[in-house]
Amino acid sequence: MTRTNHDHTSTPGEPTWDIALLFPAQGAWSEDEYLALDVGRLVEFDNGHVEVLPTPSRSHQLLVFFFAKLLEAFLLRAFPGAIVMIAPHPVRLWAVKFREPDVLVLLPEHAGRSREEYCEQPDLSGPSQT
Repeated sequence: MTRTNHDHTSTPGEPTWDIALLFPAQGAWSEDEYLALDVGRLVEFDNGHVEVLPTPSRSHQLLVFFFAKLLEAFLLRAFPGAIVMIAPHPVRLWAVKFREPDVLVLLPEHAGRSREEYCEQPDLSGPSQT
């Protein structure tokens, strides 16, 4: 649907089209456009489509944080230098597919797989909310 009315009024329940039109259409997103998003939400990417995930509940976040701390305590003894991260940090599964797992682990010998924007092939990841 092409929207031409830019009178800055809105109807309740209707998207704010002026904002929506600033972004690519679903199916037309590139990896670079996805990685440049800074929306303060968990957003995944699949073959040109962005998927906005629900905000995790408080109990979900507490469980993820508890699990990550236990995992990190174990890994730092068994694998000094291991990295444990929690969402949000995208994981590139393959070209045009990124997910936001709750927890991910990189062993020291694979630290080079982590970039500032995303991680490739973590040694452990899971689960995301989807």
